[in-house]
Amino acid sequence: ALPVQLDRRWRELDFGAWDGLAPAQVSCAALTAFWVDPDAHAPPGGERWSALRARVAAALADLPGSDTLVVTHGGAMRAALTVLCGFVSEQAWAFDLPYAALLSLRVWPGARPSAQIVGLAT
Repeated sequence: ALPVQLDRRWRELDFGAWDGLAPAQVSCAALTAFWVDPDAHAPPGGERWSALRARVAAALADLPGSDTLVVTHGGAMRAALTVLCGFVSEQAWAFDLPYAALLSLRVWPGARPSAQIVGLAT
């Protein structure tokens, strides 16, 4: 009986021309460049990693101080890990976050929010 709030800041990274394609359908060189530096090599017509990080950081700053369930995508979860835990993008991509993964974080808000990973279930 809890209210549902939609927040577009939690949407997945915009993959532009790659949206809906399987990784095998994207040039190996382009995909490799993206994984190495997703900010410098954003998908054609897509979103830069820094833009995803910025909107997820803003959404995190607006979370209430109570237990909250956020249903989102792997990219947004990875961005949250970089914002809250200080991971660089390579570290965030090292986590296996398959469909329906559950990432549980204990978040400490403030001027520089931080978090502790409580659990990861796949």
